[in-house]
Amino acid sequence: MARRKRRKTEAPSGGNWLDTYADMVTLLLTFFVLLYASSSIDEQKWQQILQAFESWGGYTNKIVTEEPIDDSSNDDYIPPDVEDEPLEDGELPQTFDQLYEYLQNYVDRNKLSDSVTVDKGASHVYLRFQNRIFFNGDSAVLLDNGKNILDGLSDGINSVEHLILSVRVNGHTAEYALSPVDGWQLSASRANNVREYLTEIGVLSPERYSVGAFGKYRPIDSNDTEEHRQSNRRVEIIVLRNDVDFSDPQIYKELFELEYGVEMFDPEKIDFDKDKDSSE
Repeated sequence: MARRKRRKTEAPSGGNWLDTYADMVTLLLTFFVLLYASSSIDEQKWQQILQAFESWGGYTNKIVTEEPIDDSSNDDYIPPDVEDEPLEDGELPQTFDQLYEYLQNYVDRNKLSDSVTVDKGASHVYLRFQNRIFFNGDSAVLLDNGKNILDGLSDGINSVEHLILSVRVNGHTAEYALSPVDGWQLSASRANNVREYLTEIGVLSPERYSVGAFGKYRPIDSNDTEEHRQSNRRVEIIVLRNDVDFSDPQIYKELFELEYGVEMFDPEKIDFDKDKDSSE
């Protein structure tokens, strides 16, 4: 009897079905990612998705799922170009430069330019008040008129509180032989009473204040007439900003002159090479 030939075992067909399965899983994953990306209702994002489906891959759009960061919650946030924009009537300052503008506008609007001077430097805003709007002669009792002026300035200062390092209040008197009051004590009491009222109405926290008393020893005018003596009787408020480079020689020079009342040498005008040669 002839032997039946044994049928050869056919080789397995291979893993072609696995490639198709992997492609399907990939498409499902892509679909779920797409659903997640569009989970929040956003008209612009939805239109981009519809546009991608309708184009059949002709072009693609980038879909950004992160929400933009809102920096306005940060107290130090300054809107772009805000320093170039003038303040509107009644608008509070947002930058230190605008604080100067706000204070100057208040003085002009209330016709106080004969009694109040506003100036600024790279590191500070400076206010000088003649004593007659704050105090009676030889008195340290703050008048209601002076309180009203400080009330009007307080909102502007508080609006840039996060940009203020400190506030200095200085008191000055004039040289006048007929006055029975000690000038040192009077200037100190006047400056301290202004400082005390500012803290009472909530202008900054007390630890940011310092008080200086100079009596008759830092005049800005002669004492030969009553008008000139009125100029020397004054209270100064110096608001120092906190966003400057205090290692800058020009800033240091400015602060030195504010503190000591004398002009400091200009470090940029010193010829160090010349001094070195002369010492040799």
